[in-house]
Amino acid sequence: MRGERRRFLREPIYVRVKVRHNDSALTGLMSLDISVGGIRLLSPEELPKDKVMELQINVPSSPVIARGKVVWTKEVETEEGNFFQIGIQFIEVKPEDKARIETFIRDGIWIIPS
Repeated sequence: MRGERRRFLREPIYVRVKVRHNDSALTGLMSLDISVGGIRLLSPEELPKDKVMELQINVPSSPVIARGKVVWTKEVETEEGNFFQIGIQFIEVKPEDKARIETFIRDGIWIIPS
């Protein structure tokens, strides 16, 4: 069994995420967990490794906007059919959004931006 190599604490979060890459968009993806370093999504489509994309994470009050890169994918079977878990590393997040993610992980609540 491989050793765990996570640098950031992850927290389960189940929210809708919109992904934009090139001229196309995938909407209605679900997040599985989040950290200040990235997010894990469930998608009906496989996304290529190293693909850079814009993310709109629809959390309470206002979305978190970030740029991320696909670092891994894994096909999984669910009751609704086959999907892909996609690990995305954040490469650009506004400081205020990063602070909201940190607060959510620490306290389990989203801070409403002022």
